[in-house]
Parts: sequence; C-alpha cells; structure tokens
Amino acid sequence: MAYTYKPYEESEAVKQAKANLEAQAAKKPTEYTSNWQTQLNETLNQIQNRKPFTYDLNADALYQQYKDMYTTQGKMAMMDTMGQAAALTGGYGSSYGQNVGQQAYHGYLQELNNVVPELYGLALDQYNQKGNDLLNMYGLLSDQEAQDYGRWQDLQSAYESERNYLANLYNAERDYDYGRYADAQKYAYQAERDAAADAQWKAEFDEAIRQYNQNYAFDQQQYNDAKSASYSGGGGGGYDPEVAAEQMYLNSLGANLEVDGIDGPLTKAAREKYKNGGGEPKLSSAGESFMSSLPYAHAGTDMNVWKKTVDERLERAKNSGSLSDEDIMIIIKKLGL
Repeated sequence: MAYTYKPYEESEAVKQAKANLEAQAAKKPTEYTSNWQTQLNETLNQIQNRKPFTYDLNADALYQQYKDMYTTQGKMAMMDTMGQAAALTGGYGSSYGQNVGQQAYHGYLQELNNVVPELYGLALDQYNQKGNDLLNMYGLLSDQEAQDYGRWQDLQSAYESERNYLANLYNAERDYDYGRYADAQKYAYQAERDAAADAQWKAEFDEAIRQYNQNYAFDQQQYNDAKSASYSGGGGGGYDPEVAAEQMYLNSLGANLEVDGIDGPLTKAAREKYKNGGGEPKLSSAGESFMSSLPYAHAGTDMNVWKKTVDERLERAKNSGSLSDEDIMIIIKKLGL
C-alpha cells in the first residue's frame, strides 16, 4: 500500500505572523508630495533668469526729484544773482549780470551731477539686496522642504523596519513549522516502510524455516527408512543401505550427494569434509566471519534489541548474497532465533 502524504497546513502561529505582516503592509506611507516645490521652482527661476545690473538716470525717480530741485534752485540763484548785478548798474541789465547768473545756475547743475554716483550706488545696493532676498527665500524654502522630506523619510524607515522585522518573524515561524511537518512526514513514511519491510522479511524468514524443517524431516525420514531396510537385510548388488542413509545425512549437512548406497570417492570426500562437524552442519568461511562480527550478548543486553539487530543483518546478508541459505539456517539454529 502506497504511503499517503498529508498536505501541509499552516499552524496558528504561522497564520498570526502572516496576518501581522499583512496588517503592516496596509500602513505603508503614501508617496512623498512636496508642499514647497512650486515656490522653489519659481524662486530659482527668478535667480537664474535675473538680468544684469544697469542704471538709467532718466528712469530713476530719485534722480528726477534731485534734478527738479537743483534746477529750480539754480534758476532762483541765477535770478537773484542777475538782480543783484542789475542793482549795481542802476537797474540796467548787462553782460556781466548774465554771466554771473549763468555761473550760479551751472553751479547747481554741477551739484546735481555730483549726486549721480550716490544714486548709482543706491540703485546697485537695491539690486544686490533683491538678489540676496531671493537667495535667502530659496534657502528658507529649501530648509522647509528638507524638514518635510526628513519627517517623511523617518516614517518610511520606521515602516520598513517594522515590516522587515515582521517578515523575518513570519519566515522563521513558517520554516520552523514546515520543518516539523516535513520531519513528521518523513518519520511516518519511514515507519510505514520499515513495517512493510519487516513484514516481508518475516514472511520470507518463516517460509525459509518451513522449507528447511520440511526438507530436514524428509531427509530424516529417508535416513530412517534406509536404516530400517538395512536392519531387515535388504539391498544388494553394491548398494549399501547404511551408506545410503549416511549419504542422506551428509546431504542434510550440505554435501549434495546422489543417494546410491555406494561408498564412492564423492561420499568419502563428503564424509571427510563433515567428520569434524560433530554431526552438526558446518558454516562456510563467510558464515564463520559473519558469526564473529555479531555483537556480543552479555547479561545486561536487551535481547529483543539484540535479536532485531541480528535479524536485520541476516536480511541484508541474504539480499546481498554474501551468505547462502544453508549458512543462514545454521546460524539461526546456533543462535536459537
């Protein structure tokens, strides 16, 4: 009967470990979404595409204020100077009055020109300050972005750490559980196979004993019949019933003689071969070697275990052909198995 394997079923511990892992998977953080990327891109675009510094007097409102002021003051100074010159000449205009008036006017215009470098510097400072403001703004936005991303990474790392822990726990629990299942299946299969092998060996062993006893009884009966015939005076023509009886006995020891009642060379050789056997079958050299290799049974030996060990070794020797059936029968009788 073929062995039926039991399908693997996860234990409650494995099922719980799997449920914990699946529950952790549901807690996975969503993909990171930036709250600052749009502003970062806009600020960076302003920094990268900012035009080089240029200064236009006419477009400078402060310069226009200075220009209006100095022009007005220059005209007033020119009128005052020309009026004073006219007073000196009795109220009549003169080229002198015009010249000193123009000089006063141009003096104020020169003052206006002297203000230009200062206005240029102010405009350059404003340009640079705006650039620094953009850089500072980009830095602040970058810091905020880094903080948000760092918090998201912390959540992601915590999730992955817990997931890996639960995954390792599940794998270890399942490997252990499946290992126990596999060991149990292997043990059950081997036990069933051993039981079948033991039953087969026992059947073959019992059959061998039966045949041996049957053959021995038959040979003994032939021996007794021949011996009875010799006592009654039967036989002749070279046939010796005692020799025939001896031939049957030698055959029981393994001689394989033809029972013809003639004390020929084969019979004599068999007699010589088995004469030291004390009337008992004699082991071959392989049988003697096997007997000497068996474990020694002393007073403390568990005889059931010892007999099972001997039986198993006899079975292997029989299957391998290292012992003949005759040797096996002799060993069984000697050991009382």
